[in-house]
Amino acid sequence: MAMAHGLRGRAASVSLIDRGPVLEEFRPAARRRLIAALAQGGVTAVEDADVIRVSDEGVHLASGQLIAADFVVGAAGARPQGWLSGTGLRLTDGFVEVGATLRSSDPAVFAAGDCAHLSHAPRPKAGVYAVRAAPVLHENLRAALSGRSLRRWQPQRDYLKLVSLGGKRAMA
Repeated sequence: MAMAHGLRGRAASVSLIDRGPVLEEFRPAARRRLIAALAQGGVTAVEDADVIRVSDEGVHLASGQLIAADFVVGAAGARPQGWLSGTGLRLTDGFVEVGATLRSSDPAVFAAGDCAHLSHAPRPKAGVYAVRAAPVLHENLRAALSGRSLRRWQPQRDYLKLVSLGGKRAMA
């Protein structure tokens, strides 16, 4: 919506393409408000669309539809890296499974952030969890090297989500 706002007055259109229902991770009331804000901001929502490629013509969907575009911005969610499957580490949906100390199934390997699955407290992939885990990860790496006890990390239940509505407005 910030991009659509920035492009107002120009011969440009903005589309939000989503593999599933647009903004489905939000609670129903917030989702309704955001969808209304998209429409008000002139953003076309394209739902349940699988992008198969992006070319100089635009965005090609599995349905055969082409959404013409001169400029494309991608904002995909976290995906596990394929090489992790060859590590021998315990994985959940392709992500390294870690416990409360951020240690994996191999005691010499720790993980945090988008590559990790918190088996003790599953959470969505969001940068806030990586940032909050970083001091514990640092401390536990040092502790593992020096033979000290590891610290447990319990992620917060939720986090503040800010969505730009354009025009220097946001929804929290």
